[in-house]
Amino acid sequence: MRKITQVLVVLALVAGCKAQDMLQDYDTDAAKAQFVSSSPNATKIAITGGGGSHDFLKYFGQADGEVLSNGGSNTVIYSEDIQEIGRLIPVVDVVMLTNNQPFDETAKTAIFKAVDSGELDLLIYHPSTWYNWKDWPKY
Repeated sequence: MRKITQVLVVLALVAGCKAQDMLQDYDTDAAKAQFVSSSPNATKIAITGGGGSHDFLKYFGQADGEVLSNGGSNTVIYSEDIQEIGRLIPVVDVVMLTNNQPFDETAKTAIFKAVDSGELDLLIYHPSTWYNWKDWPKY
């Protein structure tokens, strides 16, 4: 039993490390609206963007990302790629929805699974309220 427990602890640590490694694929690049903290305990925030009517990268990615990074205290990754956001869900603490483009089923499921389990905070910001999400009644 003790060996099984040790194996499970090691597997959990490895899984946790892989999740952390995913964010290490990013570097601070204000032009891409990526602000990576050097602190391993930084709050990790993903910002979604994209759709019409706004310059999402400029306002929600770069401007909001810089503010939310809090001078390097938090890691903020902005993306208009819905599949990328879906991959970030398991490794971030907060998702800020600013997009007015639809999510795929994988991202929708990942978002609410993480929110419902208490592992993710969800911020819904101005543009994401306009789409109405007819294909996503739970939203």
